[in-house]
Amino acid sequence: IAWKDAELRYVGGNEVYARNAGLDSKHALIGLTDYDLRWGDDAQAVREEDVRVMTGTLTRKGFERPAISVDGEEVWIRETKLPLKNQSEQVIGVLRAYEDITHRRNADVALRLQGRALQASVNAIVIVEAQAGRHVVTFANEAFERMTGYERTDFLDADSEELFSLGGEPLK
Repeated sequence: IAWKDAELRYVGGNEVYARNAGLDSKHALIGLTDYDLRWGDDAQAVREEDVRVMTGTLTRKGFERPAISVDGEEVWIRETKLPLKNQSEQVIGVLRAYEDITHRRNADVALRLQGRALQASVNAIVIVEAQAGRHVVTFANEAFERMTGYERTDFLDADSEELFSLGGEPLK
């Protein structure tokens, strides 16, 4: 988290923000502008966005976007920017808060890829989850449907013990 005055100079921030900006401490942030920081964001674009936030023509709440870290790596952040107001409700700057969501996004991408691979497999794949003494089918791919003749409504949320008899033959 960090905040800037109406001249877009940093007047405060926390240690995490300062370290992410390549600084030794939050105190080193004070008085700097985005042009002084080493991360890869376009300083002019950031300043233009901050002005739009302060004038109320742009809202940034939970906005996810790529950013470049101080070591040059692409990261993903979820960012919120708000106009900073004094007690008289006059806008005196901008407040910025963000979190690094790179690991979560990478995990989401990996899960989507795995899901596509499971669905595209020519082999029948069934995923069963233990729930209150039952083994409930939570996923089966299209190959399972083709090979067994079951439709999705026949097996999703069904107990696998009921779905298949002990002799290995489907009950259907």
